[in-house]
Amino acid sequence: PHLQAGRSGPRREFVPLFGTNFHTKTPAAVRWRNFKLVMPTIGFKNTRPVANKSQYELYNLDEDLAETKNIAPANPSLVNHLHGIFLTHLLECAALIRKEVTSNGR
Repeated sequence: PHLQAGRSGPRREFVPLFGTNFHTKTPAAVRWRNFKLVMPTIGFKNTRPVANKSQYELYNLDEDLAETKNIAPANPSLVNHLHGIFLTHLLECAALIRKEVTSNGR
């Protein structure tokens, strides 16, 4: 219902992890407003992004829906901001998992 009639949802960011093939380096991505940051991951059961941010790709989806123009090199502060959103999401997920495990007595 939040996507109808131009209304926005309760959160402004969307943090997907793409793919489930643990034998390849599956990219992680975060979308915030009209921007999308794609981060290569370490791979093989590890969804942690690589540390070298020069490998990250940033796209302005309002201007480049096909994701052909990487604007990350020209926008390092935006890359850092979206990377922070992604890391916060991972920490929130870890906290929820710990809470669930603890409440179930495991």
